[in-house]
Amino acid sequence: MAVTTALAGSARRAITKCVITNWSMVSTREVVVCSFFPLLFQVHKANPIIDAEYCLLRAEAGVRVPADVDAAVYAPILCAGVTVFNSMRNMKLGPGSTVAIQGLGGLGHLAIQYANKFGYRVVALSRGSDKEKFAKELGAHIYIDGGKGDIGEQLQAIGGADMIVSTAPSRSAVEPLLKGLGMLGKLLVLSIPGDITVNTGLMLRRGLTVQCWPSGHATDSEDAIEFTKLENINCMVEKFPLAKVQEAYDAMVKGTVRFRAVITME
Repeated sequence: MAVTTALAGSARRAITKCVITNWSMVSTREVVVCSFFPLLFQVHKANPIIDAEYCLLRAEAGVRVPADVDAAVYAPILCAGVTVFNSMRNMKLGPGSTVAIQGLGGLGHLAIQYANKFGYRVVALSRGSDKEKFAKELGAHIYIDGGKGDIGEQLQAIGGADMIVSTAPSRSAVEPLLKGLGMLGKLLVLSIPGDITVNTGLMLRRGLTVQCWPSGHATDSEDAIEFTKLENINCMVEKFPLAKVQEAYDAMVKGTVRFRAVITME
């Protein structure tokens, strides 16, 4: 599991608040920062595969978090947030482009909001009419219910998508998306569906591409945080005190968390 560091305020102060994220889990604590050496020094070193109160980190991975925001709410921006923000901005689509977001979960609910603020015509793809209201509250202009027919055909009925962002880690959910793209369209895969099969004939005829993106580095994370604050993006989290870490993991595994579980050092 990955660990990302976020520093509140200037990294040159001797003592500062710090947020350490373990993908979707976060903890807040006091750390000693040395601005002349590439490490954040602390008394203990954490096992990299568990959530812990102390750990040793490289300072160049530090990310400044504004002092006037809730660090626990912004922690998932360093994982899900930067993944969708940085990947979409690097696809170089102009305002007015039709962008479909598959899924309304941890990545999807942020991707819809970012896409709206980028000026795209946003199409939310999910299953069930009960999700339409929520998708449009996030910023989707159009909602397509996969339970009412083939998603690709429904996308073509509205002119096809310039880009489809796949956030569902399911091969069966990803493979049908390609035919929903218009000419020179892009399928951006941000989940890990495993091996997928694509129709190369369709790709050749329409000039389609399938692309992935490796999240981002510390500067990308700071850009994502700044944009999130500026545009009032709402990252939805559920907070759990450290004593309830098992409860947080159980909820995450069951898929009952909306949408990111955050551990706080309380």
